[in-house]
Amino acid sequence: MEVSAAKDAVTVSSVKGLKTAVSRAMHNYEGKLIISYKGNITPKMEQINRVVEQLLADDDYLAGSFKESNIHYQYNSSSAIINYTFSYHTSKSQEQYVDAQVKRFINEEISEKMSDFDKVKAINNYIVLNTKYGADTKSSAHSAYAVFKEGKAVCQGYTLAAYKLYQAAGIDVRYVVGYVDQVAHSWNLVKVDGKWYHVDSTFNDPTPDRAGKVSSKYFLLSDSALAEDHRWVTKDYQKASDTTYNFIRDTEDFVKSGDEVFYTKADGSRGIHKRDTKLGTEKKVTNTNAKYLVKAGDWLYFSNKDKNGYLNRIHMDGSNQMKINEQESSDLKVLDQILYFNGDGKEQTLNLEGIVKGEQKKDYDNLFSYIEHFFFQLFPGKFRE
Repeated sequence: MEVSAAKDAVTVSSVKGLKTAVSRAMHNYEGKLIISYKGNITPKMEQINRVVEQLLADDDYLAGSFKESNIHYQYNSSSAIINYTFSYHTSKSQEQYVDAQVKRFINEEISEKMSDFDKVKAINNYIVLNTKYGADTKSSAHSAYAVFKEGKAVCQGYTLAAYKLYQAAGIDVRYVVGYVDQVAHSWNLVKVDGKWYHVDSTFNDPTPDRAGKVSSKYFLLSDSALAEDHRWVTKDYQKASDTTYNFIRDTEDFVKSGDEVFYTKADGSRGIHKRDTKLGTEKKVTNTNAKYLVKAGDWLYFSNKDKNGYLNRIHMDGSNQMKINEQESSDLKVLDQILYFNGDGKEQTLNLEGIVKGEQKKDYDNLFSYIEHFFFQLFPGKFRE
C-alpha cells in the first residue's frame, strides 16, 4: 500500500523522535498530530502504542488535564503515516491563563523566606477560600482553569490547581487518584522537609461552602490517617509514613515555627496550645479564646474573642500578651512582616517591623533611664550643674 504524507506532517525516523513530537503536541494542547514515519514500524508497534501512556505517566498535571487519544495507522514495510487525535479538559489559551494566575499568586502570596510547611498551608488555604465545590461551570469543572477563572470546580479541578501552585512554589507534588466511598476522587501528595504527606484541599473545603472557613482535617496526613476513608493504589505513589502532623486534623487554627506548632482546638476548647513535633510534648501558651492565629518572628497574633475580637499578640513563650487595636479583627494573614486583617469591614495592614522597632526603642529608653537613675544615686554630685 502506498503511503503519502500530509503537508503538515512531522517527519521522524525513530520511536524516540516520535515520542518527542507527540510530547510537544500534547503539552501544547493540540487536538491532532500527523506523523510521517520513515522506516518499518511493524516491529515497533507495541512501543508506539505505549507512547501516550508513558507521557501521561511522566507528567501528573498533563494526565489530570487529559481526556483521551486515538491513533490511526497507514503503513507499509518502509514508511507510515500515523494520525493522532487528542482531547483535553482545557485549551492552550486556558492553560496560559492558569499559568498567569499561578504567577500572580506566587508573586503576591509566596515569599522566599517561607518554609515548605507555610507554603503548603498558604496554597491549601488559597484554593479552599477561593473555590466552591460544584460541576455547574461554563468551562470544564475538572480543570484548574475553572478554579482560577470561575472559582468553582470538582475535586479534579481543586487538585490540578493546587498542583500547579505547589509546583511553582518549589514543592515536590503528586496528583493522586483514588476513591472515597467507591466514588472516584483526587488529591495531592506534597513533600515537606524531605517527607511526603497527603493534602486533600477538596475535603478541606466545607460543604455547603462557608466563606472564610478552611478545615484542617486533611492537611499533611500520613498514609495510615488518610486510609481511614480514602483508597488508592499505594504502589503507584510515594509512601507517606510520617505521622508528625496527623494531630492537625483536630485543630482550628495552626502555625508552625521551627519544630513547634501553635494551635487552637477544633472542639472549641479555650487557649493557644504548643506542640514540640520533635519531642512530642505539649503545653498551653495562654487560656485566651483566640481565633485567626498567625505568626511573625517570635510573636503570635490573633483575634481575642474574650475582648470583642480585638487584635492581640503574645510572645511564643507565653509572655507579654498585649492588645494592638480596639476593633473587631478577622482573617489575619502575614507576609513579609506585614499583617493583613479585616477590620471595620475592609482589609487593613499593619507593619509589624515598625511595632518591633517601636518596642525595642521603648526598651532602650527604659534601660537608659534606669542607668541614668542608677548613676544619679551613685554619684549625685557629678550630674549637677
